[in-house]
Order: sequence, then C-alpha cells, then structure tokens
Amino acid sequence: MVKIKLNGINCTLSVNLYSLYNTSSELSITTPKLLERLSGLDLYAYSHMIYYSLEQHNPNVKYDDILDLGLEELLEIIEVVNVELAKSMPKSKEEEGNNSSSNNNDEDDEDWNYPYMEYIWSTILKRTTNYLY
Repeated sequence: MVKIKLNGINCTLSVNLYSLYNTSSELSITTPKLLERLSGLDLYAYSHMIYYSLEQHNPNVKYDDILDLGLEELLEIIEVVNVELAKSMPKSKEEEGNNSSSNNNDEDDEDWNYPYMEYIWSTILKRTTNYLY
C-alpha cells in the first residue's frame, strides 16, 4: 500500500488481486490482456486500474475523480501503479538471468485462476482479507 494525493486528498493505493480482478472484470478481458494493455499505456485500462486500486481503501473515491485528474497528476499516479505492479509480479528465471522479453504464446491468453489464488491466500498463507467477494 502506498499513500498518494488524489485531487489534494490523501488516499491509500494498493495494487493487488482485488484491483487486478475487478479491473479485468470491468473491462471484460483476461488479466494477461489487462497487463498487456497497461504495458501499452492504455489510459482507459489505467483509469480503471487506478480506481480499483484506490476504491478498496477509500470508499469515497468515485471513478469520475480519476477522470477529473490533470495530466501531470495522472502520470504520477500511473508511475506509482507501475512500481507497485512491478513489485507484485514474479520474475521468471529467464527475466532474472538476462532480462530478455517474454515469449508470447497461447498460454498468455488464459486468465488467472482467482478462486484457486484466493484459496491459497486464505488457507496456506492464512490471510483473512477477502479480496474477491
């Protein structure tokens, strides 16, 4: 979680399963497609990602608040989202070794198994925060 200012108000932003799941659901795309759109600087995808990254900790934030941001403030928040997203994504052995780009294949189109991830979150990791429901 990161503290940011949104339109002059202190807010908490958190890029996690909640924000990834809700953003991909809202856009009706798989999570890998969402990540692809974010890497292409799709501002529509970013606006939803920012909203869901804020909304879970700041219930008074509205989607229109994101649309009302100035360009400089929007770019600053996108940078924060990118940093948080990079922290949360695992690196493959190939990326760790030589930083080469990942190969695109049919497996990239499969969506993440969120129910299984939630099961791991609550049973093995013993976390109580329920992000998906």
